[in-house]
Amino acid sequence: MNEGTDWFNWIGSDSIDTEKPDGAIEPAAELKKGSDKVRDRFTGSKQNKIRQKEHVKKVTTTEPEEEPKAAMTPETFFEAEGQIETGASWRELGLHTLLVRTLMSEPLCFFEPTSVQARTIPVALKSRDVCASAETGSGKTAAFGLPILHRLLQSDRSRPRVRAVILNPTRELAVQTVEMLNALASKITPAVRISLIVGGKNDRDKQRAELNTLPDIVVATPARLIDHVTNKRGPFDLSTVEVLILDEADRVLQVDFMDQILEITRALPHGHQTMLFSATMTEQVEALVEVLRRPVRIKAEWDSRLVVAKRLHQEFVRVRTNTVPHRRAVLVSLLASSFADNTVIVFFSTKRDVHETAALLSVLGLRAVELQGDLTQAQRLANLGAFRAGSVRLILCTDVAARGLDIPSVDVVVNFTLPQTIETYVHRVGRTARAKRTGRSVTLFGDDDPRAMLKRLMTLGSKDVPVKQRKVPADAISTRLEEIQAAMPAVRDALAQEAAEAELAVAENMVAKAEALTVPGRKKTVGGLREDVARTWFMGKERRKQLADLQRQVRKGDITERDAFRALKAGGTGKLAPTEDDKVMTDARRAVRAAKKVNRAKKLQALTEDPDAGKVHLGRAKRYNDAGRRKRL
Repeated sequence: MNEGTDWFNWIGSDSIDTEKPDGAIEPAAELKKGSDKVRDRFTGSKQNKIRQKEHVKKVTTTEPEEEPKAAMTPETFFEAEGQIETGASWRELGLHTLLVRTLMSEPLCFFEPTSVQARTIPVALKSRDVCASAETGSGKTAAFGLPILHRLLQSDRSRPRVRAVILNPTRELAVQTVEMLNALASKITPAVRISLIVGGKNDRDKQRAELNTLPDIVVATPARLIDHVTNKRGPFDLSTVEVLILDEADRVLQVDFMDQILEITRALPHGHQTMLFSATMTEQVEALVEVLRRPVRIKAEWDSRLVVAKRLHQEFVRVRTNTVPHRRAVLVSLLASSFADNTVIVFFSTKRDVHETAALLSVLGLRAVELQGDLTQAQRLANLGAFRAGSVRLILCTDVAARGLDIPSVDVVVNFTLPQTIETYVHRVGRTARAKRTGRSVTLFGDDDPRAMLKRLMTLGSKDVPVKQRKVPADAISTRLEEIQAAMPAVRDALAQEAAEAELAVAENMVAKAEALTVPGRKKTVGGLREDVARTWFMGKERRKQLADLQRQVRKGDITERDAFRALKAGGTGKLAPTEDDKVMTDARRAVRAAKKVNRAKKLQALTEDPDAGKVHLGRAKRYNDAGRRKRL
């Protein structure tokens, strides 16, 4: 391909296989008439003939059987959007006067509701289930937080109890949710008690004590909340919860979290209100039926699966030599030259890429912090706080930071590699161009990346903001590549030193745990563990095996998430129809067994026809016994 070939033409040059349309739904088979069933069932005796005549008469006089129910669709499952009442101001939405005063005063200064808030709050105040989607940065946290606080103001709080549970997929998003709720409830007296229950910190006992005080609102990640529900020691339970919020619901309802969400919903009382919020809400109604009851679908005048923020400027950079060093050279050139004065978030696909690139930038004189799963919770919050405060302008992340985080004044989002899904791309670039501000996204791609994905990404932006190509000069890339090659020995030394320090820290931690377990005077349980250390998980070995198998089948597309939900609800007896791969493996095992039987029969037949055929084997066995190599034939 020539250097001057337009990259749009290059992407669209080859034909791309599109997905085949779904096959037409076969018409349902006709139901058998009542008279046919009667003839098949009753025969013989005089009594049976009398019963037959009576039954036929009854069947012929009744109304005809109903038609089979049509398949569930978004139109039949969700409440019609035309029935949603909206308001133009906070007062028209029906919120408590104290909340309106808080919203319109310092430090919030929210003078009018956003589209998703105006559509969601009136429905939520009526205790209806909600399934809402809106663009990133549109105020979804306030959309579900304000109805909860309004409910608290209208209720009797003299008796402590847990009234609302908010589930987030990541710890950072849970921390951000608590901060927003505290700001919204700052003028409520007595103060609203909000508990943050997340993993990553060694404060389980402190969290247990806080939950036993029965806070008004619990903001948690699913696994840590289940840990406290399963191993509770005190009055805390979820039997009094009135509202369940699933933030970033399309992620929380995926196969990775399904067992945890089902366990939490089992502990909730019947008839509680459920609200789902996300920027990329799934349209697969079957996966939502298990947690919602006739919900109201709210799209906030925004197609959540087709577009990104309206003020986002999308740019793409083609990496002609698609290797990691060349990609890093392009990235360093962008960070050091084009975006030298901007705040930038760089997304990577793996934690290793994040850490190695951070070490490389440090050697090259560019200070950057990390946000990835290998860091402790304290380190993640400290790095995120430094970036928010402006002391660091570069942050390198995995997709743990792609969802929901509201970081003000993010100028640029860079995708080091092409995201695997459209939803991931929408969440990544949604960290900029938030709350009616402008932003820029830059995505690096190579010739090996799928063109179908590139073409799809180019159609996501607004028509008023066209997609552009950003070109990095070849000489700049060559210069940065030489600098990277010269810096790699120092990078490898730094990584080796960090690895040694990490191993030492792990060893010290294990010694400290061993010393804590052997403290004299502590009450012991089975295995010598302290009573406050021994814990159980809500899933046994067989249950975890079943979940792993369901996750594998969902990812391969053999079953739907609805089927997986049903199987998990059925418990240990839940079984699914075998997939094609399972049938192939079963047939292969049967063929192997049949071949072994045939070979065994042939050997027996040969021994019968020629009695001397087995003497050689007996002689060998005797020689082995004489040599002491075997004890038995």
